[in-house]
Amino acid sequence: MNVDIHTKVRKSLCLFTLLRWGRVKWSQLLFFGLFFALFGPVSSGISQAESLAEPQKLATLVSTALGVEHSLVLFFLYAVIALPLLLVFSIWWLLRLRKRAQRLEAVVIEANLSRRELLRKNDLLTIEFSRRERLERELRANEERYRSYIEQAPIGIFVLRGNDEFALLNSALSQMTGYSKTELSTMKLAELFSSDTSKESATFFENIHQQDSSEKEITLRKKDGSVFISYIHAITLPGDSVMGFCMDITERKRAEEKIHHLAFFDALTALPNRRRLLDRLRQATSNGVQEHNLGALLMMDLDHFKNLNDTLGHDVGDRLLKQVGRRLMDCVRPDDTVSRVGGDEFVIILERLGKNVAAATRRADELVKKIQSAVSQLYPLTPGRPDYYITSSIGLTLFGDQDSSIDALLKKADVALYEAKKRGRNTYRFFSPEMQASIDDSTSLVDALRRALHNNEFTLYYQPQVNAVGRVVGAEALLRWTPANADIISPLTFIAAAEESGLIVPIGDWVIVQGFRQLKRWQQYVETKDLKLSINVSADQFHQADFVAKIFNGIEQFDIDPTLITLELTESVVLQRVDQAIEKMLELKSRGISFSLDDFGTGYSSLSYLKLLPLDQVKIDSSFVRDISFDPDDAAIVRAILAMSDSLGLSVIAEGVETQVQREFLFDHGCLHYQGYLFGRPVPIENFSAHASHASK
Repeated sequence: MNVDIHTKVRKSLCLFTLLRWGRVKWSQLLFFGLFFALFGPVSSGISQAESLAEPQKLATLVSTALGVEHSLVLFFLYAVIALPLLLVFSIWWLLRLRKRAQRLEAVVIEANLSRRELLRKNDLLTIEFSRRERLERELRANEERYRSYIEQAPIGIFVLRGNDEFALLNSALSQMTGYSKTELSTMKLAELFSSDTSKESATFFENIHQQDSSEKEITLRKKDGSVFISYIHAITLPGDSVMGFCMDITERKRAEEKIHHLAFFDALTALPNRRRLLDRLRQATSNGVQEHNLGALLMMDLDHFKNLNDTLGHDVGDRLLKQVGRRLMDCVRPDDTVSRVGGDEFVIILERLGKNVAAATRRADELVKKIQSAVSQLYPLTPGRPDYYITSSIGLTLFGDQDSSIDALLKKADVALYEAKKRGRNTYRFFSPEMQASIDDSTSLVDALRRALHNNEFTLYYQPQVNAVGRVVGAEALLRWTPANADIISPLTFIAAAEESGLIVPIGDWVIVQGFRQLKRWQQYVETKDLKLSINVSADQFHQADFVAKIFNGIEQFDIDPTLITLELTESVVLQRVDQAIEKMLELKSRGISFSLDDFGTGYSSLSYLKLLPLDQVKIDSSFVRDISFDPDDAAIVRAILAMSDSLGLSVIAEGVETQVQREFLFDHGCLHYQGYLFGRPVPIENFSAHASHASK
């Protein structure tokens, strides 16, 4: 039993060692404390009251068992009795401290969490402050940059307040209007609108506020009172403000008007051009059909206008065209159209001439006569020189009775114009089906000429030229068309068509080659080696850039004597570009080629240029020779030609000599060379050789 008590005491003491304390939970400590307080160190079966009542006895027993002093054991026993209470109190105090420590720890943990959250929020706030400062700096920089952009912008930029006064504007707007920025800041935009656009300005501002944007071309007034055309685009801003962009488009509008004028009007006469004419003609024909009111299309050419350009210069010709345009405008009504479609060609649209063909034709006839009368008046073109006189040829057709294509109407008017020219010019002709048939025949003739040139259907006839004693001194090469299985066709039938189609140039080149080839054959024989050959040259052929080169190449190719070549030119050839004609003639004459002026006396200006041209011979036209024996006028003309040629040192040959009387008259007045039926008709080269006793093939 003693052993058990000592064991329990030892175990009880061990419970409170630091080592054991660390291993026991607080509930276990509480249990052991209560046990010691209730039972103490007494063995099982002895009550606590008995042990406390006999401490001396217990101390004696313990001291004897342990072999220690009685007082020490007694002290220890009292200590053991008090120690459980002290332990219980200590445990209670420690548990209380532990709870407080846990609460404090929780508070500290919570405080640390709050502190970390505050630190995190503080960092975020610092970052936000930095971001806002950066954004503020960028905003100020952007604002300055945008202000710079607005200030340096080449177009006017402005901001208007709710009362339409300027709240912001740039230098471009100030320069555009002539007002300073200070002056504009006290003004309203409406004050810049010209007086005639006040209604437009009110509408402009209404559109801005109703549609959130508006744009318009408006005439603005500058400070000096001048005006300019502006394009304004405005948009609404928050706060009932308006931002606008203004551009000065005055020059652009002028350029557009100029481009439009150049596109639809003739630069020289300011009349509508071909494009504008076609638009007006479409409208006129449509109106005529809808209103059942006929109109007329006139096509007019100035007669021999090319001669004016070539003799007096293109600047003088331009002055004439301007005056013609003004006269035509004075002749027509306000609703009519006068246009220049190129060169000396004018086209006129006459509208609302009548409900029926007879009335429309009668009214058109009156207007055409009025136009021709006005055009044929004298023109003062050059100071110090006589006024110029010119006539016109007009072709016209009616329209409005049925739908007709524009091309068809123009073709009809052109056909009528062609017919007027065929009638001798200075006249007018209405279109008719017969005219169209004539044009169709002309077209067929041109096609046939192309085939003839390709199939070598042309040939040369030769008509002898004789001297005063009747000896053949040369021949004129005359073109004939000899189609297969058909009669020979005279040049009078096809030369005009060849000239109009441009085929006269290749045909003329063919004539020169064949003539040179025949001249080469003549030079191979003593009897014919001195014969001269006259070759007719057309205007288009002579004015080709390579004409001289072709002549020189032909001479070298056939190795012929150029002094035996005579080129016959008409007045129309030499009077076109006189300076160039003289230059070419001198170049050809330097190789020994001679020139003869054909059909002399039939023109109207040849005498003034005769002394300037490097001619060798003048050919009197057959129209003067035909009636020379009984027409005193023709006789006087022939005598004048002979006298003038003699004074200028030019030889003279007369063509169309058919009678001995004609030949004697010419001989008596100094003409020593002749050509005509009296001496021989134009014949193929085979017959020419047989006819001329001194010629052979």
